[in-house]
Amino acid sequence: MFAQILTLISISLIAAQAVNLLLIFNLPPPSPDFYRIGEVVQVYRGLPPTFAERRPLDMTTAVAPPNPPWKAETPKPFA
Repeated sequence: MFAQILTLISISLIAAQAVNLLLIFNLPPPSPDFYRIGEVVQVYRGLPPTFAERRPLDMTTAVAPPNPPWKAETPKPFA
């Protein structure tokens, strides 16, 4: 009985590893989570983006630079 259970567990573990390896080596790699310089330049020039699976890159032109960041208060030492 012990040998049967051990064999069943071993076969299940080997089958799970085989499925994982099959999926890892046969699925396409994920798309990068950043925009390449060429993609940014392409959108900046007004050309349509070539990437389809990611969120579209929107460009806005501002007249003035952004406001300076908020200045954090310096922490007060404990008395």
